Amino acid sequence: METTFTPSPWVIHDNGSYLDIGIKQEDFICSYVHPRVCIGVPYDNTSDAYLISCAPEMYELLKKISELIPELNPEDPYIDIDAMERDIKNLLAKARGEQ
Repeated sequence: METTFTPSPWVIHDNGSYLDIGIKQEDFICSYVHPRVCIGVPYDNTSDAYLISCAPEMYELLKKISELIPELNPEDPYIDIDAMERDIKNLLAKARGEQ
């Protein structure tokens, strides 16, 4: 499925009141002209800001991993390929709002 996510990289900027997460455009980060690219996170949730800011890259990495699953050895006793494939597909679908 095609996604319409805001492209990465997303960056974190301390605006003095809370942390903004968004895309960097020229010399500013976040803009109320483009509100869909800005997320405000309170200081007490700083770790959430870092997790949210790397979401686009994590999504892309999971897509790449899911493409490699067919190349794994199904006889490998240390890898549950079916569970891995299911979990990745479910997570990617959740990120797209399908679950």
